[in-house]
Amino acid sequence: MEPPPKRFLRSVVRAFGVAENDRDDGRLRLVDADDRGEASGVVTHRLCTLGFPFEHGQRGTGSTHRGRSKTGVKDERASGIDQMIAHDISVTSTLELIDSFQRQKSDLQTELGAAKLVYENPGIAEGTVITSRGMGWLPDVNIYRWPDQWDDDRKARSRLYWQTYAEAQHILFEAFMARGVAIMTGTDANVPVRVPGFSLHEEMAALQAAGMSPAQILASATSVPGDFMGTSTGQVRPGQKANLVLLRENPLEDIGATDAIEMVIIGGSVFNRKDLDQMLDTVKAANDASRTVPIPVAEGG
Repeated sequence: MEPPPKRFLRSVVRAFGVAENDRDDGRLRLVDADDRGEASGVVTHRLCTLGFPFEHGQRGTGSTHRGRSKTGVKDERASGIDQMIAHDISVTSTLELIDSFQRQKSDLQTELGAAKLVYENPGIAEGTVITSRGMGWLPDVNIYRWPDQWDDDRKARSRLYWQTYAEAQHILFEAFMARGVAIMTGTDANVPVRVPGFSLHEEMAALQAAGMSPAQILASATSVPGDFMGTSTGQVRPGQKANLVLLRENPLEDIGATDAIEMVIIGGSVFNRKDLDQMLDTVKAANDASRTVPIPVAEGG
């Protein structure tokens, strides 16, 4: 199938409610990729990855963009979803990351304390440019932190902006769910504060909190991406690759059970819980050896 035309791509970006914060009045305005001069969402003929807008003052950009009526946005969103379905476009979710933006701004220490930072590459967490490309995590380098010069009023407007943006993502998620758009569990691993591996479980928990059933979430992390990539993975049946995760608890009752991993079978190799713990210990030891900045510890941890 040929990729959809450019006008459709712009329509989808606008339908997602991409917003920009105006420097002067703090109001949210909907913009399209051409207005911004940069992609707010990347769409191919089968995959759409939602991005997030840059916040004025944080990124040093400053221009006013034209607004759009709520009715026009609602109609365009419906049209955009129709065309997504027609073109077999899938969406990769990152609800937990987007929900965390406002928390990282207002209470970064708690966010860092809750993350499995011992398993995160120190070069990325510490903001080493050659490693992280400036995607720092810790308080002095966190890319989502408020600039020191911002006053309480500017912070309040920023907080409202990111709360609104997160709410918009949930509205769109519910619309996608209602219409049957294929959703794949995303992670944005290595973006603050999403630790690879652990961030998948955090996203699955966020999807459950947003209304997805455990069965739907399991599919979004296994069979749906397997179908999208055209690989023989993601299902337990004859003819599929025998890459399996064995759990001690039932994830169909609560998706949190995916954390209770007892064994992993991949590429013909079997790793029991002891093997997996040794891997984690090795990663932690290597990180500790190269760490130059102490990491926050969760309260009581």
